[in-house]
Amino acid sequence: MSDGTVEQRERSRARLRDFGIYGVLLLLVAFFGTCTRNHAFIQRANLLDVLKQSSVLAVAAIGMTFVVLTGGIDLAVGSVMALVGVLAALAVRHTEPGTFGDWPWLVVLPAALAFGFLWGGATAAFITRLAIPPLVTTLGTMAVGRGVVQWITGAEAVRGGAPDGDWDALVWLGQGFLGPSEWNLAAPAAVASAVALVGAFLLHRTTFGTYLYGIGCNEEACRLSGVDVRRVKALAYGFAGAVFALAGVMNFGRMGYALPAAASGFELDVVTAVVLGGVSITGGEGHVAGVIAGVLILGVLENGLIMMNLQFYEIAVIKGAVLLAAVALDRSLRRRGV
Repeated sequence: MSDGTVEQRERSRARLRDFGIYGVLLLLVAFFGTCTRNHAFIQRANLLDVLKQSSVLAVAAIGMTFVVLTGGIDLAVGSVMALVGVLAALAVRHTEPGTFGDWPWLVVLPAALAFGFLWGGATAAFITRLAIPPLVTTLGTMAVGRGVVQWITGAEAVRGGAPDGDWDALVWLGQGFLGPSEWNLAAPAAVASAVALVGAFLLHRTTFGTYLYGIGCNEEACRLSGVDVRRVKALAYGFAGAVFALAGVMNFGRMGYALPAAASGFELDVVTAVVLGGVSITGGEGHVAGVIAGVLILGVLENGLIMMNLQFYEIAVIKGAVLLAAVALDRSLRRRGV
């Protein structure tokens, strides 16, 4: 058998392995579409709701993917989202209407992304320069973020006052729609799609992405090869921080107000989506398409189980069992070399 044939077969097996998680997603959709009354789950309006509700998680999970690929983790995702959401809300609330022009998100959003990038860069500095493990570092930054957001808000939600076009424009990022009324494309789903495309491009079409995979596979070998590991990790955590900030603004828009306790425990969903999507928790393996599948599985589970009127403990058992089954299937395919 020629080397070309072997290589082609290996690529086909890798493709089947990486995208096998989509089979689980399709099975879940078929299951809930069959079991819900009047097939309500597969109605267009409900499927659009699933996409809309999963958008914030998708954005945050793509950011987390960059960190996990290096063999790290960032547990501060929820606190960054809450802090940035509050800061964005305060920026609009304490300025005169129209201060930011007709498109306030064009000012507030870049500032939020810059804040998130600097936050991520600072996190990377603790990890790379002080040699503090990512788990410990981000536990600390998570506590700092939660403390700061509670301090600046007095532990109270930040809500809009009188009708304010600036406030409504930011809320649109989490609740609005794009395109003709017959399509009703949710704005947060469009944002998540754009982030996914950018993430996939960076990972698979740039030297930066190659370095991320290399560091996750063998950091010392990359260092000996001349790769500036500190700089690459700083960019990875900075990108993740910026994406977390974007998710925070979207989450604020989705709720319509900024809550200091927003996204509490969200880091668990984010890490679950990333690992479920095939990203190795030890780094060096995974892709954005798989992560999106992991996000959609979580969204489908949450929506479908609620529509079936199950009790919360029943939902917990079934959700956990399906997640374990999906991960077990993925690991089984990898062990078999499929």
